[in-house]
Amino acid sequence: METLSKIFNSINDNLSERLKNPFFSSFFISWIIINYKIWFFLMFDGAAFLYKEQYIDKWSSEILNVLIYPFISALTYTLLLPVISLKLDELLKINKIKRNAIKLEIKEEKLKRKLSIAATQRKIEEEISGANEMSQLRNTNKTLNAELTKLKEQVADLTEKNTWDDFSFGGDSGDSAFEQKIKGLKENGLFDQFLEIAEQNLVEHSPYAPSLDGNSKKKIYLLENFDLVEKLFDGELDEFRGNYTVTEAGKGLFNYILKKDLFKSKK
Repeated sequence: METLSKIFNSINDNLSERLKNPFFSSFFISWIIINYKIWFFLMFDGAAFLYKEQYIDKWSSEILNVLIYPFISALTYTLLLPVISLKLDELLKINKIKRNAIKLEIKEEKLKRKLSIAATQRKIEEEISGANEMSQLRNTNKTLNAELTKLKEQVADLTEKNTWDDFSFGGDSGDSAFEQKIKGLKENGLFDQFLEIAEQNLVEHSPYAPSLDGNSKKKIYLLENFDLVEKLFDGELDEFRGNYTVTEAGKGLFNYILKKDLFKSKK
């Protein structure tokens, strides 16, 4: 029994080795395909055994079916197999290259889209940042302009104050009657009020008004109003009526200053 098993195993191994051979396996498969009728006849036909034996004898005498056709098929397959394999490998490689190229194109397209989106986002962020910087610069500019305007006003006030504090109109500083009157008005707290009334009482067509700056006009207003006060109470106002109008407030202030002698310094 063990010997029989070894025989079958040996046959099986030998057959497996033969089937691994391309020529043998192709010959075997070709033979089965070409002579398929004999297999069906022997296995499934209900004819008598004697008839089958006669049919087998006839079939076996046909050497083309038994040997030539399977041999040619096996030889053709064996010879063409490397070529077919190479062609198949070549086609597979070409197909693989195409698939890889398509995948690469898809990756490149995705990368381009990502880069485009990133560039757009960066541009938007830069525009937003630039807009914020512009807004900050505008706000800073407004603040600086406001501070500049305020400083200009302060400078103008200081300039005006220094102008009147240091004002001299002829003669030695501090010695003229005009300066003494200004000093007296300042000490009596009436300088600003007198200046306001003086500006109101000098009309725009005064011969002194054109081509003078603000401080110069104020000096002329003061100087002429001192003369106006004297003329007003001396009854000599008629010759000034072309350039002056005297308001009730002006008359009251002039009268008050003269009665109290407030042009004089306390010192």
